[in-house]
Amino acid sequence: MYYNYHFFGMHLIWWAVWFTILVSFFSFFVPISKKSAKNTPLDILQRRFSNGEISVYEYEQRKRFLEKDRDFKMKIFLLSGLSRR
Repeated sequence: MYYNYHFFGMHLIWWAVWFTILVSFFSFFVPISKKSAKNTPLDILQRRFSNGEISVYEYEQRKRFLEKDRDFKMKIFLLSGLSRR
């Protein structure tokens, strides 16, 4: 009856379906940049130690400081969450 009108937009819908399939297929092949990964202070410290920029003593000292700081921030976070209740 309405064959000249592509079944009321079904032709357009099939183009959208194929476009979605192609975009999702080719999105797997897009390279992920390494800059998108966020470096933590501990990651930076480990990289500096592996490059030989700091000594073992400096590495251990700074690592202990970062771990204490992380634990302290976690305690503050937990205490602030409990006080709101």
